[in-house]
Amino acid sequence: MKYWFAVEVDRDYKTNSYASGVRLYVDNTTTYQIIKGVSYENDILIVKNSNNELIKLEKEPNNLLFENSVFDDWVKWDKKYGESENENRIDFEPWSYASKKALAFEFNLYKLSPGEVITNYFKKPF
Repeated sequence: MKYWFAVEVDRDYKTNSYASGVRLYVDNTTTYQIIKGVSYENDILIVKNSNNELIKLEKEPNNLLFENSVFDDWVKWDKKYGESENENRIDFEPWSYASKKALAFEFNLYKLSPGEVITNYFKKPF
């Protein structure tokens, strides 16, 4: 595995369908797998895809690649079609998990220590 990033969307801007879970992109920016968390130990996150194949995430996500591919593609779509979606517009924006720890937290595999704060999403204030 050269790189990966994980994305949350409410609605897919390409298909207009509702999302079915966390999307994991591995070594490409066009296809993804829906994943669920398995374990997070020693800074290694293990997830499984819909075929129950285990995937070990040892490196941090490549969020700059997310920004320059999936997010950039959405920005182009939003400029062209987003305004017509009115109050639903925000549902189509893809968000990338900021780190392995943030994704582990999403899957309830990591508990915050007292006073610990993590950034859940890349370039988001929450």
